[in-house]
Amino acid sequence: MNLLMLVIVIFSFLVTKGEASEKSPIRGTTEFELAAQSPLRITFCNNQLVSFNRSKQSLDFFDLGEKTLKFQTPLKISPQERLTALSCFKSRPLAIIRNFKTKTNRLVGSQLVFPLNEQVLDFKCNNSICVALFPERIFELRGTKNWKEIQSIPTHRIEPAKDKSEENPFFRWQDKLVITEGLQSRAFTMSRDRFGFVDPFSAAVIIQTGSHANKISQWGVWGGRLLAPKAAAVSPMGIILVLDSSLKSIFAFTESGEYWGAMQINGEVPSLDYPTDLLTAGSLLVVSDFRGNKIWGFRLDPFLPNAPSSGLEFRQNFFRRDAVLKDRQLGKCMICHDGTVRDDWDHLLPLTGYHHSTDKKDVSCTSCHNPHHGAVPLPGTKLKKGNIQEKPPFLIDSPRKLCHSCHQEQSAESTNHPHKDSDGSCLGCHTPHKAVSPALLKKHEAGLCISCHSSRGFRHPEVSNFSDVDRAKKFKLLDGGISCTSCHSVHGRSRTEAILKPDEPLLNFCSSCHGSKSPKLFNEFHRRAKK
Repeated sequence: MNLLMLVIVIFSFLVTKGEASEKSPIRGTTEFELAAQSPLRITFCNNQLVSFNRSKQSLDFFDLGEKTLKFQTPLKISPQERLTALSCFKSRPLAIIRNFKTKTNRLVGSQLVFPLNEQVLDFKCNNSICVALFPERIFELRGTKNWKEIQSIPTHRIEPAKDKSEENPFFRWQDKLVITEGLQSRAFTMSRDRFGFVDPFSAAVIIQTGSHANKISQWGVWGGRLLAPKAAAVSPMGIILVLDSSLKSIFAFTESGEYWGAMQINGEVPSLDYPTDLLTAGSLLVVSDFRGNKIWGFRLDPFLPNAPSSGLEFRQNFFRRDAVLKDRQLGKCMICHDGTVRDDWDHLLPLTGYHHSTDKKDVSCTSCHNPHHGAVPLPGTKLKKGNIQEKPPFLIDSPRKLCHSCHQEQSAESTNHPHKDSDGSCLGCHTPHKAVSPALLKKHEAGLCISCHSSRGFRHPEVSNFSDVDRAKKFKLLDGGISCTSCHSVHGRSRTEAILKPDEPLLNFCSSCHGSKSPKLFNEFHRRAKK
């Protein structure tokens, strides 16, 4: 009897209260899977799918008939600029680029003039009207010049569409946080005079008609709750589809806030890496997966609203899925650093450019950074109370100690290349972000060395068959040629020896071509190479 009661209690907990379920789940099938480099934003325009390629800073145009990339248009974005919105305006792609140094906007694809010179967070259009989202202000556009400001209601002042306080002990807790005030970051259009906005920090989707607004907002990790919503769109059936980048899922809601279920593709919740945008075109749902380097097309199945489901919908913890847990630490940082608050995609691109995990140690943002506790001053800086610009990027220790905590074999000063920095850090040559090689170098090897040693000659004449020489197997070549590190060892050699590698293997290799002249040529290499 006790066992039976235990089973009943567990079963009651698994089934979501009030969701056991009278709605049909949203289902679909995969229609296409496009290889797309770092697709951050997407839009449909003139029957073409357009993606913002964050790696190449270009607009990529895809032919959905052939499922291929047709051409790319470079945006020529400077280091002080970043793309803040991508849309389709008058049948042409419109890219809005913000210069954060001059505090001006630059438009690519249109001569449209915006009513404010503030940052454009998002810009969306339907057949009759457009909406421009600025920090704490919203404007609608009819035609090409008729801008009208509409009331912007802070998220925390909007009542939720459904009161779930009895079910969820965390109900509306995020409304009490100062950081959540006025941070609606994305927009989507619904009908003629109705718009939707997404607030990732309040875990809310706002539906606004004139001065009236309601919101879908329940914080959490269970089905029907949101952790970090980043984009939303409306299906042809009037269902609101919400993309949650932290839970890596798409959730469906009615306008009244009823939860319909998680999107199921080919019978299961799709595994996305870090989705950043979605849109609908008829029954086609398109999702950009930034870190997965893909754009997915899902064909939504038709269904009858309020049709009974085939059975009970079990309460699912979306946070505990493998797709979420595999890089959860990185995912937490990306919630803000994906451009919502600060654009650090250069630090997070899924290439070799940032410090990655190894076979011996998992490396994530929090391996070096701690956003909650005391910061350590960097060399040459002072911590001034109230001046965050003087603080380092939340490092948990000095750069030198951080590097040596893992790379202990390179910690002996006497056997390493002298450091440019006074604190002896590794950052003179290496960078944990925006590196150009798997060794995390700031520049390519020759350029890095010559930045200090410009008085020396480097270039050895090109020889096509270097790598074919048997003795080259024990000799370090770079792209098939001799480089600085062919003869010098930056780590593990005495400074008194010009950090040269042992003579024997070097001269052994040189003698393959130069024979008995090798010692003399070796000692005169830099002088000869400079001529």
